[in-house]
Amino acid sequence: MEAAWVDKHKGSYWGHYKQIATKNLIGPFIGGYPGRFRCVFKYPRNATYSTWHIRFNAEEMQQCFPPDTKYITIIRDPWTEFQSAFDYYAKKIQNNPYCFGMPQAYVLQGQNMGVNKFLLEAAKLLDNSVPWYFRFRNYQSHDLGLDPMLTDKEEFEKQIQKLDNDLDLVLINEYMEESMVLLKDTMCMNWTDVRIKPTKQKHITGFKPMKTEMHQKAFLKLNSMDLALYEHFNRTLWKRVEAYGRKRFAEDLEKLRAQSHKFKREIPDAEDEKGESDWSKYEPKGKEWMNALRKYMISNAGDCYIPT
Repeated sequence: MEAAWVDKHKGSYWGHYKQIATKNLIGPFIGGYPGRFRCVFKYPRNATYSTWHIRFNAEEMQQCFPPDTKYITIIRDPWTEFQSAFDYYAKKIQNNPYCFGMPQAYVLQGQNMGVNKFLLEAAKLLDNSVPWYFRFRNYQSHDLGLDPMLTDKEEFEKQIQKLDNDLDLVLINEYMEESMVLLKDTMCMNWTDVRIKPTKQKHITGFKPMKTEMHQKAFLKLNSMDLALYEHFNRTLWKRVEAYGRKRFAEDLEKLRAQSHKFKREIPDAEDEKGESDWSKYEPKGKEWMNALRKYMISNAGDCYIPT
């Protein structure tokens, strides 16, 4: 059984689980990100697993991944995801503000802002004319292949339902243990495959609350799709738990916790494991191919910003 992990940005810690699928891995950002995945940009061409950042495109992926591939992703609370992205891209501004630091550099315009002030400014400025705008506008919906600028509620509900049908499992970051039990069942894994290192669980601590009703409205303007997405798949997670059987699920949850406790003693801290990713081995050859990939990326808001 093969797996396509739809690795959304700022979704959750997935470092350990990437080690489960080590053969024929698709390379980072290959597939045309931030455009929807296209087989022509898949590299290596014989890849049967995907654990890197891609933008989900069910119909296209089904054409160039094995028929028994399971499509799995994870979503998290949109406000904590927004703050995580804010902190992450703030660091990128220092090195390359108008590419890797976008759209944060565009919103900040050289000013220092906290996340709440940034939220208000982003709600005024970010639309699809700004490169990488989606990083702070329905980021999770974007990475799952939806249009982050969509405002038609009825159409969005249809797209969520289609997404529900196309994905085999959606994990919830705030319920990581429950999600791992379901992942084991879906992928026929061993307990050692899905055990969690306790120090790497994404507990909701250290995040700032939204200050006022004005901030809440600004966040709703930017992330109404992500909020609806999170609510929908939170419900489906618990439906799957019910279908699993409460007694059986409780027993398996204890098995996972026992394995995770053992895991904590067996491996070093994740910070020690990290290291730098070797992207060179994924770098495709051919100027024509690279030009086509870049053109596709630019057409999907994946360009750099040039200040005027």
